[in-house]
Amino acid sequence: MSGAHNWRSEDGDAEIYFGHKQKQLDVADRRPVIRRASDLVGPGIAADAVLLTDFNDQLAQFNGYFVAPAGSANAPNSNEAFIGFVAMDEMVGGVQTFNGMDSETQYVRYMRRHPLDSSYVTWGPWKVRSGFRAGRTNVNASGSQTTSTIVFPTAFNGTPVVNVTSSNANWLLSRGTVTASNFEVVLTHRTGTGSATVTVDWQASLPTG
Repeated sequence: MSGAHNWRSEDGDAEIYFGHKQKQLDVADRRPVIRRASDLVGPGIAADAVLLTDFNDQLAQFNGYFVAPAGSANAPNSNEAFIGFVAMDEMVGGVQTFNGMDSETQYVRYMRRHPLDSSYVTWGPWKVRSGFRAGRTNVNASGSQTTSTIVFPTAFNGTPVVNVTSSNANWLLSRGTVTASNFEVVLTHRTGTGSATVTVDWQASLPTG
């Protein structure tokens, strides 16, 4: 006999019929049960962003949306939480795009797979794509003038615009040289000489347009 329904012989052999049904049930039992979207597309898809504690973890190699608390391993910085997404291909590699929840800065880095062994991956450096960086830095000022270099937590993809302020009335604050990775602040004593720890608030962002 051939075909799934050729069990109906003249003698009505029910044993053959139920044998076919049992085989169909066995095949159905071996099929994976799809209960959630992640069963189809991977663990990065859920109703809420998936928790990530290491940006180099295998979990971070799946397509999806993720959230990482401050202090997560291999994060753009250790000072803030991040939320973002991963776009990944099993042969070429992919990109991680995450936003800092405090600084509102967007960070991006690329992951590339080895052409001969796709399980071997190489992570690139984090780069600032957009947004701004902000911080508060204590500068030890002394004498009549002090120049100090403040380093950005992550370098920009260009030269940012930097604004600096200070509430210390005894020291005049100005901004010096700015690069993609750091900037200088210059503190000049207003009346002569002195020494103090001056708190400098700063904001940096890439120019628009």
